[in-house]
Amino acid sequence: MNTEQKDIEILEAFIHGELDKNAAEEVEIRLQEDSTFMELYQWLRQLKASTRIQTLQSKHQMLQQIEKNISSTGKKTIQTKKYIWIIGLGLLALILTIWVFNNNQITAIEPTTEIQDASPDLPTSTDESLKDSTKVENHDENLEDIDAHLFAINDEKQQQDERLSWKAMYTVPEDLTTLLRSESQDSSLYDKALQLYSNKKYADAIRILADDLDNPHSLYLTAHSLLLSGKHQQAARLFKDFSQKEFSLFYNESKWYYILALYADYPNSKPELAKALQHISELPESYISKAKTIQNICKC
Repeated sequence: MNTEQKDIEILEAFIHGELDKNAAEEVEIRLQEDSTFMELYQWLRQLKASTRIQTLQSKHQMLQQIEKNISSTGKKTIQTKKYIWIIGLGLLALILTIWVFNNNQITAIEPTTEIQDASPDLPTSTDESLKDSTKVENHDENLEDIDAHLFAINDEKQQQDERLSWKAMYTVPEDLTTLLRSESQDSSLYDKALQLYSNKKYADAIRILADDLDNPHSLYLTAHSLLLSGKHQQAARLFKDFSQKEFSLFYNESKWYYILALYADYPNSKPELAKALQHISELPESYISKAKTIQNICKC
């Protein structure tokens, strides 16, 4: 076996997290000192990344559509506030009308009752009663229409808030997606935790991986499980650590998930989030649009 082939096998094992801690550290040291070895590493990473171009393009188109939707919903929000004021004034006027109408009805009924008691043989009119009943039914229908409109406005606002939430922006990383689609039956701690993560049992995944945190893949999966289980600050610390290790397999993606974890903890994390958003241009292209959306929402 020639030297280049052996280097390729070593780098493949490093990329897939198959080396022990000591071997991985030796590879990282050699990457810093051996430019040819570094070029080979970058070539292997690019070869892997090239298979994802089509997926990234489709995600980019989806994000562009989300931006258009957000832009349009911003205009709708202003119109919605105006409608709420108009509807509120309309409701107040309607309540006053009903109150005046009921008082008039009471005043009109009292003398009629006295006349009927004095002269029981006089005929009663049913036309006025029918008119009054029709007016009450019309008022009820108007109230139902107003309630339905208010419900539609609230539902639209709730849907807009959901589209802008951090959970709506979260996607499974490509490295984890590849492993989840594989048909491997490996019984290692990492593979068991990966299946628990896939089944949204994040607390169980964190518990299993606690004994394997020397493995970068296990630590990265732990960060995602912490984020999705609501432990945003702990997840942010792990993603920040990965984003500062240039030779880490998860270096680029961790920059985005660090921002997302801070956004999940907003506004408590506003200073850190503002600082992280200053480096949007360093993010992978597929995440830049989402990061700009967060920047616009938080005014950072």
